[in-house]
Amino acid sequence: MKKVCYVLCLAGMFCNAQAAILMPGFFETLSGCWSTIKSDITCQLSARLHTMAMQNSADFEQTVPLGRTSGHLSTQPAINKIPYIPNDVVFQDNFEEEESSESKKRKKNFLIFKTPKPVEVSSPSAESKTKEKKSIVTPTTPIKLKTKKKKLAVTFQEPIDETEPTASDVSATLTFDKKPIKLKARKKKPAVTFQEPKDETQFVTPYVPARLSLEEREKYSWFVERPYIIENNRNNNFSLGIARLLYGKLENDCRMKRAEICETMKRTFYTPSCNPENGIPLRTHRIWITSKEFPTEASKERLAIYLKSLTKLKSKAWDHHFWCMKKDGIPETIKALQSSEIPITIHEVEELVPNMKVKYLFDAYYDDKQFCLASDILRQEIVYTYGGLYSDLGTDFLTDLEPFLNTYDYIFWYNGIFLDQTFFGFKKHDPIAKNFLDNLGNLHAMPDTVKSLANEQDWKAQIWGSGAHYMALFDAFSAPTDRLLLVPEHPKSLIQINHARTWWYDSQERCGNKPLYESTLNIMELKPTV
Repeated sequence: MKKVCYVLCLAGMFCNAQAAILMPGFFETLSGCWSTIKSDITCQLSARLHTMAMQNSADFEQTVPLGRTSGHLSTQPAINKIPYIPNDVVFQDNFEEEESSESKKRKKNFLIFKTPKPVEVSSPSAESKTKEKKSIVTPTTPIKLKTKKKKLAVTFQEPIDETEPTASDVSATLTFDKKPIKLKARKKKPAVTFQEPKDETQFVTPYVPARLSLEEREKYSWFVERPYIIENNRNNNFSLGIARLLYGKLENDCRMKRAEICETMKRTFYTPSCNPENGIPLRTHRIWITSKEFPTEASKERLAIYLKSLTKLKSKAWDHHFWCMKKDGIPETIKALQSSEIPITIHEVEELVPNMKVKYLFDAYYDDKQFCLASDILRQEIVYTYGGLYSDLGTDFLTDLEPFLNTYDYIFWYNGIFLDQTFFGFKKHDPIAKNFLDNLGNLHAMPDTVKSLANEQDWKAQIWGSGAHYMALFDAFSAPTDRLLLVPEHPKSLIQINHARTWWYDSQERCGNKPLYESTLNIMELKPTV
């Protein structure tokens, strides 16, 4: 380097001498150029020497090359001192376009040397790209590097499902200098969602209604073939009188209707449709009515018959109900029912009161201690309200009754002479059953000729609550499509009944019940209470 300087100095001296001889005015021009070149060389040498000195110094730590952060200059000095940068050193972000891409990568962000002149450096502000503040850097001004402020990073929690709020409503976390700041989000009502109904058929075996088998048809055809006729007895005479006086049906009309009922019963038995939706509900009802003041437990023998009979009903579609006045009045009976392997729902009569049509008759019989007659009213109210099959407590089912309930609209106990409500069933809110209850509620307004029918037989007015009343209603209102099954009581039939007959005069089991002949109650004169 020193040799180069000597050569240049000699060349300058030679040029000055020649210029002075040849051109007196040229010397001043050449002298000015030489001063510029000399100054340029001196500055470059000074910068080079200064850089070498700082690299060898222990206090010097990395300040160059300068990195880029988010598109503008930044530096991270290890010490809190700004190194001195020579006046002729400037920073250049990009080189000329004619340079190759590899050259750009190699030279990018490194210090370069250029001819010292004022240079414009863009201020690291991101406020506006069109209105940037410019700062003039001269060779004599030290450059103070600044970092561009980081934008706040906003992160949102993704909603887990449709019921959660959207991103604009969930909690947002702002991260700045590694310090999370939680913002409270506006509360939003959860969206209403509808759960799809579960397909219960995947877990529960679908109900398949039982049909009358060929074996059952052969076994029980004997009582289906029996005729439903009119005979001269108390019950038939009463039913024919009601049909004639109330509904204008003559005896011959009633005979024809009963023959029609028999034909429909046989046709249905041999060609059953087995549509459970149109049949009798698979629901059983039993009743035990006793005195409130001196309650009597139900007979253990009849309770055993009752529980045994339920085991004959195989389908899980059955449900069973037991009705009493007060549960705490008959604790032993309730305990026996609750210990049954087959679930039994126990009810108190008060549960039925809001739906009862002729409660005043039930109360009249009960207060007169005619518990059997009160039970006659109650059983009609229960089956009309809920539908199903009623039977006395001592009734034993000899087979599964489901195929018969799926096939017929009505089932009644029939001894070959008259119908009785010891064992019967129909659908809830049946129209013929409604007529039965309506007539009971209107007894006080019946014509005298109708009222006198009760005095022509020994049962008096209580016959209105018996099967004889139903016989008149079937004669008057049954349609050709109504399917009525008449079931006898027989060891080879569907049922067998152990009768208590607490209402009869020679009964050994009173259970607090008053015999019929001791009562002076006349329900024909009672009026409904509001």
